Amino acid sequence: MTYLFRFITSSRRGAGTASPVKVQSLVGVRGRGGPYPWWWTAGGFPTGSEREFALPGHADLGELQELALETEAEGDGWLLESVVVSGHGASARFPYGHWLGDSDAADGETGPRQVVLRRAAVPNAARERASAGPLSRIQTWAAAIPEKNKVARGVRAHVGRLEGSAGEDAFFIAPNQLRFALADGVSQWVRSLRARARRAHRARPSERARH
Repeated sequence: MTYLFRFITSSRRGAGTASPVKVQSLVGVRGRGGPYPWWWTAGGFPTGSEREFALPGHADLGELQELALETEAEGDGWLLESVVVSGHGASARFPYGHWLGDSDAADGETGPRQVVLRRAAVPNAARERASAGPLSRIQTWAAAIPEKNKVARGVRAHVGRLEGSAGEDAFFIAPNQLRFALADGVSQWVRSLRARARRAHRARPSERARH
């Protein structure tokens, strides 16, 4: 399997670097990988960029916890925003937001050339959602508000339990299928559906009488 590393460089002026970058180690709950022999240099890490590199043939380290990086950014600093590592069906974000090496922005900032990044904390609610399994319920609210010029022409909103419209826009909710949708420019469709529903409603008493 492969671990994919996405390096996100800050958009601040001078944040990029052409210096090589190396992953020293990657640590998960099942073990530790590295040190790795590769330096990634192709194309550098331009300001505001997101560059991806792969480590193929890697064992599954489980939930990732720690990432160690090294750069040769001597005189060519790198303002690294974060690194996202994905592989083996999971991903982890490692935030940083500081310089590696000397700043190129003439602000006097500087930083180390070797850093150890810790995985971003995952909120408890997100962990609960991730462990809850497939989606089983959607809770919805809806509102329909026509534009002022349409209100002046007599257009009124309609909101039902499972469908509604506001002039030319509409929505519907299908709770049994865990789906909902918004539609734009469908006033004719909405009017047709309402007319069909009214005809069906009026027909029911006579149909019952025949039976």
